[in-house]
Amino acid sequence: MHVYHVPFYLGNFTWAPAAAADVAFSETITPYLARFVRTGDPNGGGAPTWPEWDATEPYFQIEPGFGTGAGWRSTQCDFWDPISN
Repeated sequence: MHVYHVPFYLGNFTWAPAAAADVAFSETITPYLARFVRTGDPNGGGAPTWPEWDATEPYFQIEPGFGTGAGWRSTQCDFWDPISN
């Protein structure tokens, strides 16, 4: 179900007990969402930078160990290029 991510963004786990990792994830991701809503840019506050999309296919890893990379699953994603271009 699509709404399962909402408690992580709002830090509200009243629907079910939250593991320590869930709370830590929420405390890390919520400021990104708040900055994006407030300014249109999720970056700031000394957190790892969420890269803007470009031809190098940068991505932001949203899981413990937040970070960035480029070309995540490029082979699988390139399959769809003829459809989307």
